[in-house]
Amino acid sequence: MLNFKKADTFIVSTFLLLEVAIYILFLLLDRNVISFEIDSSYFKYAGIILCLIFSLFGFYKNKKVINILIPLALVFTLISDYFLLFNTDSSLFTYGLYTFICAQLIYFVFIVCKRRSIKEFILNLILRITLSLVALVSANSLGFNDLLTNLALLYFVELVSNFIYSFWLIKDNKLMFIFIMGLLLFIACDINVALNNVQIFEGIDYHIVNYLMRVFYLPSQVMLSLTNIFVKNSNLVLI
Repeated sequence: MLNFKKADTFIVSTFLLLEVAIYILFLLLDRNVISFEIDSSYFKYAGIILCLIFSLFGFYKNKKVINILIPLALVFTLISDYFLLFNTDSSLFTYGLYTFICAQLIYFVFIVCKRRSIKEFILNLILRITLSLVALVSANSLGFNDLLTNLALLYFVELVSNFIYSFWLIKDNKLMFIFIMGLLLFIACDINVALNNVQIFEGIDYHIVNYLMRVFYLPSQVMLSLTNIFVKNSNLVLI
C-alpha cells in the first residue's frame, strides 16, 4: 500500500489533472477541433517535461538511488522528443534514436535492479541479442540496411524486451503493473510511428495512424513516471 500524506495526494492529483488537460488540448488541436496560436508540439513537449518533474518528486519522496533511474530515462526521452518534434533536419533523427535507446537501456537497468536475479537477467539478455540479430539480418536481407532503420530496430527490440522482462516486477509489487502498461502503450505508439514512416500497406488511413502516435505516447510516459512514487525499499544493486 502507498503511504500517502495529504500533500502527496495533492501533488499526484495535480499532476494527473494537468496531464489530462494537456492531453485533451493537443488531441483537439491535432484534430482541428479547436485552434490556438501555439503549435500542439509545445504542449506535447510540456507534457513530457511535467512527467520528468513528477518523477523527481518520486525520487524526493523515496530517497533511494534506484529512484533516479526513471527521471534519467525521461531526460533522454526529452532529448529524443526535441529531435522528433522540433527538428526539421531529418539527418538528425538518428540522434533522437540514440537517446531513445539510452532511455530503454536505463529502464533495463531499473528492472534488473528491482529483480536482482541472475537467471532472469541472462535470459532477457539472450532474448535481446537474439531479437536484435534476427531484426538486423531480416532488414538487411530486405534491403533496409541504412543507419536510421538499424537504430530503429535496435530501439524497438530494447523496448519489447523491457516489456517482456517487466512482467517479473509484479512479483515484487502489484502496482508495477502501471510500469508494464506504460511500456505497452509505448509499444503501441511506436508501431504507429513505424507504420507512418513506412506507409507500404494499402487501405490504411495514415492520418489516423499519425494521430494514434499521439494518443498512446503521453499516457505511456505518465504511467512510467507514476512508477517512481511506489518504487522504494530498494537500493541500487544490479544482481
